[in-house]
Amino acid sequence: MSGMLTYALADGATGTRPGEQDKAQLAKWMYGQQQIALRVVRMGITLVFYISDRVTLGRGSSGDPEVPHIDLDPYDAQNLAVAPLHAVLKLDSGTLYIIDQNSASGVFVDQERIRSKSPFALRDWSTIQLGAMPLEVRFPPYRVGTIANSLFPSS
Repeated sequence: MSGMLTYALADGATGTRPGEQDKAQLAKWMYGQQQIALRVVRMGITLVFYISDRVTLGRGSSGDPEVPHIDLDPYDAQNLAVAPLHAVLKLDSGTLYIIDQNSASGVFVDQERIRSKSPFALRDWSTIQLGAMPLEVRFPPYRVGTIANSLFPSS
């Protein structure tokens, strides 16, 4: 599981006291890891994880021998046409890229389909779509120690 240290559902989590989390966040940044938050738009659930190199996104129950780092099955991935290994998030020199892994249903960034196997740079607040599953992307800086749902205020 190269590239991933922490994977947690953040909705409703209180975590540790902000001071401790601030120190942990600083340590992770010092070692080249970046915190990313993905919001499963249809369910309002936020996934928070750290990436230092690459993280795969897909479905874990497909029976394939390679299981994705982020398993989207609990969020109705199969019915939303998400492939077993749909995409890769890659961190390179502080920029986060998404790479479609030849998925049949494609990867879209802000409603534009990206080319398969070609890295596409993501921005804070980008919306990525794997098949028919939209995900919102957030990066720091946001106040460490807050509940991740506050990263995505209700409209």
